[in-house]
Amino acid sequence: MELFDKARKKDPILDEVYKKLYNKQSINEYFNEGEYGRNIQRKNNVKILKEKSIKKRIPSITEEVNRSLRNIFNKLSLAFRYDGNLLFLGDLEGEQLGIICRELISKNYLNYEIIIAPHHGTHKSKLLEKLSSVYYVSSVGKNLIKSVKYDIGKRISSISWVTIFNGDMVILKFFSKFFSRFFKKLFSREIKKF
Repeated sequence: MELFDKARKKDPILDEVYKKLYNKQSINEYFNEGEYGRNIQRKNNVKILKEKSIKKRIPSITEEVNRSLRNIFNKLSLAFRYDGNLLFLGDLEGEQLGIICRELISKNYLNYEIIIAPHHGTHKSKLLEKLSSVYYVSSVGKNLIKSVKYDIGKRISSISWVTIFNGDMVILKFFSKFFSRFFKKLFSREIKKF
């Protein structure tokens, strides 16, 4: 936080956005105006940054804060196993990805139906190669496409699914109880109508 406070002192744009977002009235407006209000607030903040950032280079201390915060948040990334069939690796990188993989291997949690790639498919680990899945899914947009590690998905899965090429994947199986009841009701009503 000390580094962030120093950056705010040296970077008036960062300070202005910080004050705007953390002003009590602004936060209340953000949360109380519904989706429309939140979108306007976001657009206004992005507009401020774009207009002012183009005119000058971002100070190095602000770049340093950004790197530090990203590093912290990636280390705090959410990762989980669901029902032994889904492994979600969140934004894990390097050491943290290795720690999670070692834990999974030690408990013999090696095979999955779906593995959601760490950090949008841009990170890999030798230990990750000890796992296997039917699908290895990388949720990727145009900004990260050059950083995707395609080789890992091909090695550990039957199908490597990259959303920018293959489209979004909707996983209904994990919600099967709800959806099977829902669709049975839906289709039984339609059949009765005919």
